[in-house]
Amino acid sequence: KAIRRQRQMCIRDSIMGVAVYLSYQLALYLLRVNAIATVFSILIGVIVYAVVLLLLKGLTEEEILKFPKGAALVRLVRKMHLLR
Repeated sequence: KAIRRQRQMCIRDSIMGVAVYLSYQLALYLLRVNAIATVFSILIGVIVYAVVLLLLKGLTEEEILKFPKGAALVRLVRKMHLLR
């Protein structure tokens, strides 16, 4: 079970890393402003990590409900079909 969790963590981190790198390169190319490209890529990383975390069942509904505005988050991720 621990090995499976570590494998999922590696997958999540790798996907997020690729998304951050590519979004940074794209934003830097388009905007030519390092600070904006950095902030943009961080936001993309947060979003990608959250989506992949939900897709790989890294969070349960009960855990999400403990977050601030957890009920609203559960409704949102259910609408997006990221939580079953």
